[in-house]
Amino acid sequence: MQIHRLIQLVVLDGMEKTVLDERFEDSVRLVQRAFPRITSATVPNSYKSDMWHLAQDCLPHVLSLEKLYLNPKSGITLSKPSGFPQLLSDTSCYLIHGGDLVDAEKVVQRALARYRKCEKEDGFGFNQLSGKA
Repeated sequence: MQIHRLIQLVVLDGMEKTVLDERFEDSVRLVQRAFPRITSATVPNSYKSDMWHLAQDCLPHVLSLEKLYLNPKSGITLSKPSGFPQLLSDTSCYLIHGGDLVDAEKVVQRALARYRKCEKEDGFGFNQLSGKA
């Protein structure tokens, strides 16, 4: 199912902030469940498995979530803890091991910039966002 971008924007614009934050976290959880954990230990076999294709299929959804999150108009606030940092980390691992170093670096740099902003404005950082604190 696809929803036209204009309709998506109208719906997002009409959502209350708390509802938008909740739906964002719900979306992160759904994509995170589908996105495989690609680590140094799984990389040698991942190219031969469905795991690699699954990550490729999930990539547009991760990038869409990232775009929404980085949009200043959305004003999304991550819950504490959020699965979003781990999802970005998994995505950057996929991109690195797939040879897309430029996009991997962009994902990591944008994530780090946001984490630093959280530390400065909200007093919590990566460990709190990812639930590791």
